[in-house]
Amino acid sequence: MSTECSEDNLPLVTIITPTYNSNPQYLKEAIESVLVQTYPKIEYIITDDGSKTFSNEFVEKTLLNNNHGNVSWRIIKNKHNIGTVRNVNGAIQESHGKYIFFLAHDDVFLDSECISDGVNEFNKSGAHHIFFCSILINEVNNKKLREIPTPLQKRKLQRYSAQKLYLDLLVGGYIIGSSTAYSKDLFTEYGLFDEQYVLLEDYPKQLELHNLGIKVHYCNRTLIRYRSGGVSIGTFNQILYNDNILLNDNLLRATNGINKMRLLFNRRLLNLRKYCVDAKIDAKEYIHVIFEFSNLLVIFLILFITSPTCGIGIIDRILYHRG
Repeated sequence: MSTECSEDNLPLVTIITPTYNSNPQYLKEAIESVLVQTYPKIEYIITDDGSKTFSNEFVEKTLLNNNHGNVSWRIIKNKHNIGTVRNVNGAIQESHGKYIFFLAHDDVFLDSECISDGVNEFNKSGAHHIFFCSILINEVNNKKLREIPTPLQKRKLQRYSAQKLYLDLLVGGYIIGSSTAYSKDLFTEYGLFDEQYVLLEDYPKQLELHNLGIKVHYCNRTLIRYRSGGVSIGTFNQILYNDNILLNDNLLRATNGINKMRLLFNRRLLNLRKYCVDAKIDAKEYIHVIFEFSNLLVIFLILFITSPTCGIGIIDRILYHRG
């Protein structure tokens, strides 16, 4: 799809890739997927969070060898590891684009028209943040595993109000960070990602925005190919777990009634996953698994009775995460 404005009138777009101990081949593929974009005015920021293995020379060579002149680029390198949230916030503050897209170091844009189509969607919708589709692929054989979001989640994104989406997101997030683009004005008005969290940037921000009545605009266009094995979709990560527990605690203190049950379900699900890391359960942990699963089942039944759509959404998530 071609961009609908003359090139002189097109806004600058910033793409941010945060890195930390990245696989060089994956990072190379991510960079190359940026450089093939046809959109004519791109600022590309690669921000490394204190990796010991990060090579400026390798990244610069990749950028120089494949640049067609439409991408200006910058490398930011933190002296010490400060966490994903602060790393990304630093890049946002350094950015100059009207719109900001995120691309993880191990993901790629689906095709060369992603940014052009994304800008067109901003222009048509007037939205300040847009959630696009993505494809999850197997890290080993590159085979497609599933699409994000699920068909049920797509319907919710299209039909639900901001407040209803907020309630649905209390059970668990599905508005994926790298598939969500923002106008820089939104960060100026409502603040950057919350730095009380280390790795969890997108989920708290989406909850905050929807609770304020600012609904994400959904676009049924696939933007990203995700690799399984990342921080948000891969195996258990203790720091991410701690972030989710902190968020859950913060929300519980400000929530009452049935919405508290949604959060308690989320909490039990987090705990159950912790005790079942990669399906390897220590014998001493079986009692915890039984306890968490029993509580999970009771809370699910309460939610299903009091809010059938919430219960159906939970079943959809379970089936979705199976493959």
